[in-house]
Amino acid sequence: AAAQARAQTTAGGRTAPARELEISLRRHVGNALKEAASHEAHALIEKVKAREEARNAAETEGASEGGREQMEDEPEGKREGETRDATDTEEPLNLPPICIIDFGLAATSSLPEDKAVDLYVLERAVESTHFSISSPFLSGLLASYERHAQGAAQTLARLAAVRLRGRKRLMIG
Repeated sequence: AAAQARAQTTAGGRTAPARELEISLRRHVGNALKEAASHEAHALIEKVKAREEARNAAETEGASEGGREQMEDEPEGKREGETRDATDTEEPLNLPPICIIDFGLAATSSLPEDKAVDLYVLERAVESTHFSISSPFLSGLLASYERHAQGAAQTLARLAAVRLRGRKRLMIG
């Protein structure tokens, strides 16, 4: 009986049926989370598209009425014919916040290589867990990073190299 119990025990100290149950639960929970995230992402994308379409329709309607009068005190970059980006709207978007948790485990580095590896790991994580929205999310994230992060040009250049080789610089063995 003891030999049979030892044969059922896995490396984690769990019996084989308990391990199978854990694997099954993780698979079902993971699939449920992916499905919920996918539904939320699609709803969010549809909401953003609807607002963009409404804004474009309003701009088109305004242009068809002969355009708007140019105000003397209007700031540069907002004149007729010039485009606006999504952050330049008059009304705030009621979108849920995006939270990113960094598990750097107390290691802080300002080297472009380390930042590029972090971005690469983030890309891989988003692509593997939120594949339905990963492309537009990551392109927006990297565009924002390029505009706002200090030393972004060097980091993004290193990111291209990290994508080619993977996150480990030295591979021994």
